[in-house]
Amino acid sequence: VDLNQADKALLLKLFAAIQVEEEDGRKLADTIIDYRDNNKFSQLNGAEDSDYDSAGLPYRSKDALFEAEEEVRLVLGMSHEVYKKLLPFVTVHSDEKNIVPELAPEVLLKKLSGLDPARVDEILQQRIDRATGEAQATDASQQNGQAYHARFQVQFANKQTYTAEAVLEQGGFGVVPYHVVAWKPGVVLTDLLDANRPEPE
Repeated sequence: VDLNQADKALLLKLFAAIQVEEEDGRKLADTIIDYRDNNKFSQLNGAEDSDYDSAGLPYRSKDALFEAEEEVRLVLGMSHEVYKKLLPFVTVHSDEKNIVPELAPEVLLKKLSGLDPARVDEILQQRIDRATGEAQATDASQQNGQAYHARFQVQFANKQTYTAEAVLEQGGFGVVPYHVVAWKPGVVLTDLLDANRPEPE
């Protein structure tokens, strides 16, 4: 689910799917929308700058798009427990208003896609067949062109996390069986927080 594109209805379904209490889900959905929109008008259950100030937080509602999935931790009311449950199911890169059936995790595919059970089973079986076919392919050292998307996450002692992403292609040189096609540096939450601090008065 794309944090920058999902509407309230999809966000509510997402929170229900990861078993967040309904009232908490409504508040978080509205607050996510307020965090990313470019106005100062609060959603019914949302939060703008004054709410962040009242909560004693050193930053305010961003009023701009999320730059990284981890940034959702800064949304007012987002507990560490909900954040950990939510993170595997969100992105800021799909640019899709709905989930992408071919890529969505199974739990979201079943609960959020709106597809009938037979189509869901078909998509899941296609994934299994594709994975099985890749596993039975010729030895990887003799192949070129197979690309993989990899995500790396590091959690520091202070609970901050750093995430980076890479695209790797088989067929490296020497003892390395791959080469890096693309590398997307991650964002540490403290950097986002610093960038979103209110200006001194």
